Amino acid sequence: MKTIKVLAIGLVVSATTIACSPSQGEHLAIDGSLSGKKISSGLDFQKIERDYLVCLSSRNSGIVESALGHVIYMRIAFPKEDFREVQTRLFDLASRGYTRAIRYKAYVALHVFADPQAFVKALESKDVKSDEFFADLVSRFE
Repeated sequence: MKTIKVLAIGLVVSATTIACSPSQGEHLAIDGSLSGKKISSGLDFQKIERDYLVCLSSRNSGIVESALGHVIYMRIAFPKEDFREVQTRLFDLASRGYTRAIRYKAYVALHVFADPQAFVKALESKDVKSDEFFADLVSRFE
């Protein structure tokens, strides 16, 4: 039963991310718009944040690592939104995550949360769950 709940949460997070992700030909602008097209502001960010918090609290490292990539994407796409609870969870994961990869990716996410505009170019044609995506983010640290 727990597995079914985790899979359902993963599907919700994936669907949310797909709905908000730019297509191959569109590039994300700093203000949360895509090539001049405004992203739907009708998103329920409180629900999205709750869903991400559940994924970030999973005991499955794959779910946590995937959620970290998606949280980074959401922060860059919507820099003015308040994801304070996620940021608090990122601090916890960066210091006490149960794998080295989770601690590393949470640390990278904290840098993105501090200055999302500095990382906009990292989203161009990248899979947000890939190690290359995180390596590209790190290369943009100042």
